[in-house]
Amino acid sequence: MWLQELFGDTFRGDLAPYHEQFWTWAWAVRTGQQPRPFVGVWPRGWAKSTCSEVAAVMWGATGRRRYIIYVSDTQSQADDHVTTIADRLASSAVERYYPDLATRRVGKYGSSQGWRRNRLRTAAGVTIDALGLDNAVRGLKLDDERPDAIILDDVDADNDSPETVARKVRAVTQKLLPAGSKDVAVVVVQNLVHRNGILAQLVDGRADYLADRIVSGPHPAIEDLEYEGAGQDAVITGGRPTWPVMGLEECQAKVRLFGLAAFLAECQHQVELSGQPRFDMEALALMREGCHPPLPSQALPGHLQGVEGLRVYVLPRPGVAYVEYIDPAEGKGRDYTATVVMEARSRQVVAVLEDNTREPQVHGALAADLWEWYNRSLLGWERAKGEAIAWVLGQRGVVHIYQHEDNPLSPQQRGLGLKPKLRPGFPMTEHSKRG
Repeated sequence: MWLQELFGDTFRGDLAPYHEQFWTWAWAVRTGQQPRPFVGVWPRGWAKSTCSEVAAVMWGATGRRRYIIYVSDTQSQADDHVTTIADRLASSAVERYYPDLATRRVGKYGSSQGWRRNRLRTAAGVTIDALGLDNAVRGLKLDDERPDAIILDDVDADNDSPETVARKVRAVTQKLLPAGSKDVAVVVVQNLVHRNGILAQLVDGRADYLADRIVSGPHPAIEDLEYEGAGQDAVITGGRPTWPVMGLEECQAKVRLFGLAAFLAECQHQVELSGQPRFDMEALALMREGCHPPLPSQALPGHLQGVEGLRVYVLPRPGVAYVEYIDPAEGKGRDYTATVVMEARSRQVVAVLEDNTREPQVHGALAADLWEWYNRSLLGWERAKGEAIAWVLGQRGVVHIYQHEDNPLSPQQRGLGLKPKLRPGFPMTEHSKRG
């Protein structure tokens, strides 16, 4: 009723169940009581920011909170949210029911004490500040007050490196949250844009802060989504919208507007691996998911039983494609030579062979045994140190080999019909390690 009375133009349709969950939580916030943090992982454009911004107005109007910090990835993003809140405070409905909240706070001589892009100070004694994580400062407070509400909205970026994610986590946990009052209410809202970002860690349990959080989502725009085609030509053919206001027709319009891939990422939380570390930390985390002890040696074929350094997690299945990669060492007794077999589609690690005691040729023979066992999978090796292993693999008849383009052709050369020169193996360099 309150939402429709004050913001009827915004809240015109039915709420989704997750919207109702948020508003039940928001209305339960009381002065002097610290609520459980609320984490809302909803699709982009499904009223995440609208609910958060209006909640800030509601808390100020009803006296539940007096000092609210609105936090985003950058200062300009946070400023935009606070500007939107200012527009809502200036509405005729808020002015009619809460005139002091709609009025700027002025000093003794009538000058405004704060009504700008990054700060709103009202005659009702409510202050709303905008803060970018790039500007977060330790011990944030206003006069003798500490923030009693902190709203984090769009704090992740899809291109955040592991170092950037770590910096943001430090800003939140070491600077922002400790600045809150004893009864601080914390809201975190965003769609998943990064598999290792703040939202992802709060959802999957890796985050050790906001420990008693309520996690709402991830909620997709459409459950059991079915579609045909690709890109802007994709057509949604089935599924159940999670919010009646954004039905299949509205979702189809978004697909036409910005394409299927963006819709799947922004509205369905289908997040690709992201970041640019030297090694792909997201892929390493994916390999660890669902890890279990290796199978007993008795479960393996006789010629692989008792092989030192061999760990088999999943037996090969007929018709399944696998990928095997060998990282050779220089000789023996120094670095480890390692061979990893993964299921190609899921990237699940199914077997590992590692040692620093065998000659390269001996390790290569065992790697060829794994290649045969795992359906003669695609096999690759580091080119710089793999000559001895490559010789053994050739003797064993390994033909499904990863090849790279040596000295890539220019577009003009390709236009002349020249064929690229392919060489077996992978050229490991500082740049190519990421790949």
